[in-house]
Amino acid sequence: MRSFDIQACCCVRIYKINPTENIQLPKQRIKVEEIENQEKVMKFLEKEEIALFLRLCDMKGLELVSLIFTTLAYTGLRIGELLALKWNDFNYEKRALRVTKILYNPSNNNKIPITSTQNGRFNSYNSN
Repeated sequence: MRSFDIQACCCVRIYKINPTENIQLPKQRIKVEEIENQEKVMKFLEKEEIALFLRLCDMKGLELVSLIFTTLAYTGLRIGELLALKWNDFNYEKRALRVTKILYNPSNNNKIPITSTQNGRFNSYNSN
């Protein structure tokens, strides 16, 4: 069987329309080995950049944003862990947070929920 050019056949009126015109090719899948061999670039803010950001939030009257980012920056919590916290997760005597759950959007298929252990994990915090 010989291969032929669909576009050329359309030009000489063998086909009235090009059946491949609106086809979308599938995305090329990345192999696990390729992902593992990719160079990882760590993106993070320096202490001075965090402090500047928090000062700007305070100056602009964004107290809640400042509180959220302060908590994230100084506890190492993930955003889903922070959003799932309840008042009984705070231990003021021990100055600790108990992280036992994560809040995620199940309709977002791009994100995989990260589950914690049954006992959770503790983050100590300082008010200084």
